Amino acid sequence: MGSFGREEQAVTLIELLIVIAIIGIIFTAIYSTQLTGWRVWNFSQDQVELQQTARLLMMIVARDVRRAMEVEVKDEGYRVVLIYMEEEQAEEEEVQKIEYEIDDNEVKRRKKEKEDGKVNWGNRQPLTTEIIDLEAYQEQKPPFNKEDRLVTIIFNLKKRDHNYQLENKIYFRN
Repeated sequence: MGSFGREEQAVTLIELLIVIAIIGIIFTAIYSTQLTGWRVWNFSQDQVELQQTARLLMMIVARDVRRAMEVEVKDEGYRVVLIYMEEEQAEEEEVQKIEYEIDDNEVKRRKKEKEDGKVNWGNRQPLTTEIIDLEAYQEQKPPFNKEDRLVTIIFNLKKRDHNYQLENKIYFRN
């Protein structure tokens, strides 16, 4: 008897192309979701790193400012010298000054101490990598300002397309 009683089953070329197109759409959706997640994670990591760096930097500078007896702001607010003991008072004792400077997109710190009877400035030590946004200071106040016994510190940080600003006002001791 011929083929009247049986149905033949086969996949046509059009059905195969439709299945391949549907699988392609599913893979594209999964990939774009993964890519978006990766971008959000990178953005979050950069923001967290900037915030941690700014807070740590502010803690270090604020601690030194609070301990200072006198504060001198120099170079239009891009350098601050913290004096801990007057040189006349420190004949036998250690004379200590700490200088913070913003230069080459970094915050640098150095100490002036009395060592073996001589007063020497130490080497500048960078406290940050190149993340200080110098362009932001052109539109605003400089990083270090002083009014009476109040010192205002402003750090503008930038990494890739992310910006972070931290400002603190600190009184130094009498």
